[in-house]
Amino acid sequence: MLRGVLGGVARLRGPLAVAAYAVLAGLREAGAPKEAVAQVEDVLYAHLPRLREDTADVLGAVLQSRVEGGAS
Repeated sequence: MLRGVLGGVARLRGPLAVAAYAVLAGLREAGAPKEAVAQVEDVLYAHLPRLREDTADVLGAVLQSRVEGGAS
């Protein structure tokens, strides 16, 4: 299991939490070094929770619409 995922997800919500988890899981499954995954995790969970709520909502909505619309 990824170090700190539960704590990080608790600080994030909605689509941004899912995106952060997906990035970390993808890196891990792709064989990225544990240190690299840990660094990305630290950056994501240190900075994404600092977003203003309205900004996080907009980014989450954009992400969700791109996923649902099949955009690459």
